[in-house]
Amino acid sequence: MNRRDLFRLAGLTSAYLALPGAARSASETAGRNGVFAHGVASGDPLHDRVVIWTRVSVPKGVDQVETQWVMAVDPQCEQVVQRGQALASSERDFCVKVDVDGLDPGQIYFYRFQALGHQSTTGRTRTLPDGALDSFTLAAVSCSNYPAGYFTAYRDIARHPEVDLLLHLGDYIYEYGVAGYASQQAEALGRVSVPATDLTSLEDYRLRHAQYKSDPDLQAVHAVMPMIAVWDDHEVANDAWHGGAENHDAEQQGPWERRRRDGFRAYEEWMPVRAPELEKNGRLFRMFEIGDLISLHMLDTRFHARSEQINPLAHLEDPEALERMRRDPARQLLGPDQMAWLGDGLRKSTARWQVIGQQVLVSELLLPDLSSILDVDETRKRLGPELVDALLAIGGQQMPLMWDSWDGYAAARERLLDLLDSEASSPLILTGDTHTGMAGNVRRSPDDPVVALEMVTPSISSPGFDQYFPTREPGRLAPAFTGYNPDLKYMETARRGWLRVQITPSACRGYWHLVDRVDLRDQTLQIDASWSSRPRSQPGFGLTSTSG
Repeated sequence: MNRRDLFRLAGLTSAYLALPGAARSASETAGRNGVFAHGVASGDPLHDRVVIWTRVSVPKGVDQVETQWVMAVDPQCEQVVQRGQALASSERDFCVKVDVDGLDPGQIYFYRFQALGHQSTTGRTRTLPDGALDSFTLAAVSCSNYPAGYFTAYRDIARHPEVDLLLHLGDYIYEYGVAGYASQQAEALGRVSVPATDLTSLEDYRLRHAQYKSDPDLQAVHAVMPMIAVWDDHEVANDAWHGGAENHDAEQQGPWERRRRDGFRAYEEWMPVRAPELEKNGRLFRMFEIGDLISLHMLDTRFHARSEQINPLAHLEDPEALERMRRDPARQLLGPDQMAWLGDGLRKSTARWQVIGQQVLVSELLLPDLSSILDVDETRKRLGPELVDALLAIGGQQMPLMWDSWDGYAAARERLLDLLDSEASSPLILTGDTHTGMAGNVRRSPDDPVVALEMVTPSISSPGFDQYFPTREPGRLAPAFTGYNPDLKYMETARRGWLRVQITPSACRGYWHLVDRVDLRDQTLQIDASWSSRPRSQPGFGLTSTSG
């Protein structure tokens, strides 16, 4: 199913005039907030190096600025271990990125920048540990939509010192204009998107990254821990695939290849990723080794090789043909070269756990019959009568709900599960995209053994299922889905937040940190659920509840 059909609200297609005084450049956006108005960040740590990032806001007419940086072992940056200079230039939108090497494994470091007589915030980062490891904690996030609400979950993560590493699983930014998806409260919250139109050019994407990087909660988490990030679709356009996107009109917005290249370039400039050739080759999948405990494999299910999505609504009259299309072995999500790369990495891994960081749901998610619990009239108002009637017609018919996920690429999922089953010792899949906290066991079929575990992080701020499937009584939606999908062990459809994953040699444990509202500041997050599993080498591989 087309995600934009599923996640659209009535009334958001009307024209919206640009607000007076809208910024025309990232420097103009930050001009009133200082030279380092976009904060600092670090990412892609290895055993001996880590990428550090900032952006210099320069006076109008300046084309380049020398920037100094230091890396130290103390917060005051007095015990310096590395230092250097980097050029902030208009060619890279004045972003500065340094891959600092010669560091020790498993160590905490502090860094900062100087330019134009000003000093940045001091950032805290770390290298990945080497050798024997007793425990490691990841925070997983996705779907941070600026106009939809505050980034409360980011600040909450920053307050958890036990988190070693932040994984962003995609949709770090959204490409819509001011009248776009989930923008109903943007003006009241002071979070109207800049620029005012959908992003289509390099300058557009740079402006949007600058707006997100100006958020104090996002700056807070970037300043205290390294991030390993992959993109999903909204870093360029909704429901993207290798050759296009649902939210792309070539006649109005120009060639897809140009728009994609511009989105890639801005992402490489503004994100702390080690991918200098990203604009040219689009390759963002990569692997990290975390001691003897974890091999982390970050995948690209979106841009690298994805085949175009199937629209099931166009084929409902012939379900057998629709199923053949879904199972077509020619349809790709990763592509042969990324699959070969993943297989090689899994075979070489000697770690206890293989963590797969990726975008869209691997687990099967079948649509239950919701007719008895939905407030149908309200749902029709929100989604439109045609879509709601189609959903009601296919509910309870063993039909997948989300055709943009691995459900829409059944043969590709079989290839992935075959690879995980044969080459991974204990695979744990971490997923974003759905805006919904979930946990489940992944099998080939209901009678087969568990091949992998899947934990899904809720969104940072994007709306979840409850806002599009209103029920007559609160709390009915998640039980309907878990009851119809036996391997789906946990689902929370109403709240936003993040996922904390603690991994030890004997277990992995997921904790879902959730907030009730993102339209209010300074809200408290609570742990809603905890699920864990032993490694596959031990009896009992599969998720069990450890809540309470």
